[in-house]
Amino acid sequence: TDATFIQDLRKRTSETSEYQSEREYYPSLWLNQGKPESPFANKAARQAVLSCLNREGFNSARLKGEGDVATSIVGENNVMYTTSDFSSYDPERARLYVDQYKKETKKNSLSFIFPVDTSLASQANARYFKAMWDKCNITARYTVEQTPIILSKIFNPNPDISKGQYYNSYDAVFLTLFEGNDAAFNVPFVLSNAYPADSVNPVKPLFANSLGKVLG
Repeated sequence: TDATFIQDLRKRTSETSEYQSEREYYPSLWLNQGKPESPFANKAARQAVLSCLNREGFNSARLKGEGDVATSIVGENNVMYTTSDFSSYDPERARLYVDQYKKETKKNSLSFIFPVDTSLASQANARYFKAMWDKCNITARYTVEQTPIILSKIFNPNPDISKGQYYNSYDAVFLTLFEGNDAAFNVPFVLSNAYPADSVNPVKPLFANSLGKVLG
């Protein structure tokens, strides 16, 4: 969201030079299925939010066309890249998913909370997404906190469940991942029961316990 600043610098050809590397940082949206009372334990809720995600509009309005519109859950250079079953922007379908969610859960509405840091650009992004989801009868609320606090609540290996804490305290989070072209970062998020009970792999305790629960 520094597109305006970048575009201004680009015009100053006598003062600056621009270098562009391959895309390795990939923005993503994570829907928390494990948190108690999170609406995203319900599949229709996840489908509703993703069907109302206007990536093209965000790229135009907030990134001034400087970004790439996602076509997969990972970037094109990643070994996991596939466009199969990737959600597209469809507000009408999203509203049908909202109705399905309310019918299945007996809830009056689909609402969730996501965090945003204190920068003005991030808060402008949050307002854009909130207004976008409003059009699909989805109530998105955001809480403004400093980045270290947000990260400590997203990746909390020792939550006090009795006090309402959880490994990830938010219903949904936006993360910009350093991805590269392999799956080393992504696999721990999507694997479950990766190691059998009798496995002696030294990585198992890390993934299955502290790190695994947080990422899951």
